[in-house]
Amino acid sequence: MKIVAWIIRGLNKLFKQKELCRFIRMNKIRLLAILEHRVTETNANQILKKVAAGWRCVTNYETNGKGRIWVIWDPNILQFNEMVKSNQLIHGKVFIGALKLQFYFTAIYGLHTIEDRKILWHELEVIHSGTDGACIAMGDYNAILGVDDRVYGNPVQEVEIRDFRNFMLNNNMNELKYIGRKFTWTNNHVWSKIDIVIVNAEWMTIMKQMKMIVMDLFIADHSPLSIQFEDTAQGGPKPYHFYNYVA
Repeated sequence: MKIVAWIIRGLNKLFKQKELCRFIRMNKIRLLAILEHRVTETNANQILKKVAAGWRCVTNYETNGKGRIWVIWDPNILQFNEMVKSNQLIHGKVFIGALKLQFYFTAIYGLHTIEDRKILWHELEVIHSGTDGACIAMGDYNAILGVDDRVYGNPVQEVEIRDFRNFMLNNNMNELKYIGRKFTWTNNHVWSKIDIVIVNAEWMTIMKQMKMIVMDLFIADHSPLSIQFEDTAQGGPKPYHFYNYVA
């Protein structure tokens, strides 16, 4: 089973709804953070029924009217209990019964300006300072962590990475190691890594072998980010190394 975060704009289009439904089914996704979908609140339920019938959903329409974040999940496999919701994140606790595993999950869609993202870093700091347990935060931060995380665009400035790095350092968070593509977004002129998975020390202790999988571009200009668990009778959850979309 997989947990995925993905920016997929234009989900009002029927062909994207069909392809997303197929993508979920073929890749055995059981929790999906859909980001920047551009679906109005009045159309959300109808589209969700087409994409993932019978699944549960939490959105953040009430925080800004645009509802840039959906967290949807298969209630037959896991539970997601919402705890915090804002303009740039949805945070809650995941429980996977078959694995006897629980952890905190945050879906991220960072806004485009440094000042807007200062609010995101503060919100994340408040969340993680009061959290006791394994935490993972994944999505589009609209920020980069290093000077080599963007090519062919404007040179990376220190001001672009300072706040993100300070948040990581002050809260003992680490970027999860990844498999697959280095750059997660492109407009065919610029390539950058703005879709990122970060975890805390407890996550690294419990699931030390797990890596994030950057899946291939499919029907969007952002790569899906994937964490995969393999059900096993002994030894707890293990990563399942599958990182390409199945055609």
